[in-house]
Amino acid sequence: MTTTASDRRATSRGFTLLEVMVALAVVSLGMLAAFSTISQSTTNAIRLQDKTMANWIALNRLAEMRLEDKFPDTGRADGDIEYAGAQWRWYTEVSDTEVEALRRIDVTVARTETPDVIAVKVSGFIGKPQPQGVPVTPWTGGQQPGAPGDGDDDDDDPRGNRQQERR
Repeated sequence: MTTTASDRRATSRGFTLLEVMVALAVVSLGMLAAFSTISQSTTNAIRLQDKTMANWIALNRLAEMRLEDKFPDTGRADGDIEYAGAQWRWYTEVSDTEVEALRRIDVTVARTETPDVIAVKVSGFIGKPQPQGVPVTPWTGGQQPGAPGDGDDDDDDPRGNRQQERR
């Protein structure tokens, strides 16, 4: 018994061209989704690294200003720094506060290549240095001694009523 070409085609178990094309399309969509996720993860890791470096630069700038022996003048300043193999630009803005002997410092850091894209902004405070030998005066937050919440442990409640001692 001889088999003819039509008999062999009916009994063959291979994939058709259409089935192979559909399988390739499904695999390519899966790989595209995987590559997209990897790309997004890499972008996020780079962004987090930049934010971490910028935060360290801002905190270092605040520490440098605090270690100076002078009370900073109000106003703006900027500078460039090479840090962790990258070029950065920092901006400081010193402003007055409601407390006379206290200044607010805002430090903004961005990459030099993209100065409009702020990586981080950190705020801190600097107090006026006390002269040697002068005792430090505690700040009471504008409250007078004997007022509710002045810290004199007389058990005042928040409304100013004295609490009865329980026995």
